[in-house]
Amino acid sequence: MTARPSAGYLYIVLGDVQYFEEALRSVHSLKTHDPEGHATLVTDTRGAAHPGLRDSFDDVVVRTMPEANDTWRQAKVFKVEQLRCSPYEQTLFIDSDTLFLANCRCL
Repeated sequence: MTARPSAGYLYIVLGDVQYFEEALRSVHSLKTHDPEGHATLVTDTRGAAHPGLRDSFDDVVVRTMPEANDTWRQAKVFKVEQLRCSPYEQTLFIDSDTLFLANCRCL
């Protein structure tokens, strides 16, 4: 097993299937322009079973999202908590609908 790099790309994806499909397109474009870039996906237990995630991302982290009545607020709080727990010293947070047109490792 190789060590995780100190810098990497972090995706946090929850919700509908469309967001997971967007994230797969995004990470594919990332790997096209930065093949050595390390990408981690954080999702909840519902998203963990989406096909192709484990093959496309370097790491897939499944965390349980606490139950709440307000799912929008719950998702926002979950994302902030996961950003605080980034596996990288230097993290570039990527939204699921981001498409890479060039290598942005310098950021």
